[in-house]
Amino acid sequence: MSEYQQLAPSKVLHIRNLPEECTEMDLRTLASQHGEVHRVLFMSRKHQAFIEFTSLEDSARMLAATEATPIRLGTRTLIAQYSNKPEISAPESRDGEGGSRPYN
Repeated sequence: MSEYQQLAPSKVLHIRNLPEECTEMDLRTLASQHGEVHRVLFMSRKHQAFIEFTSLEDSARMLAATEATPIRLGTRTLIAQYSNKPEISAPESRDGEGGSRPYN
């Protein structure tokens, strides 16, 4: 049983194992192949991100895709699981990293 199955489905996916060269735009482009992206919380220093889709179906579609065929970005295989949060709601940080922004 994979880790994500232990968490309840959510519109938000937690993505780990991001490569150094990964950008927020890379994540938006990747995620938008699976559905409409509402927000991205990109934490480059931690090699992690949260991607909030507009629907549960879209997040489930991306998660199923990563389970069926692991997604490689650069030299790393991404690890995806449902977040334990129903939506992204993080304040802007002082160093400019970690803000949640709508995708318009």
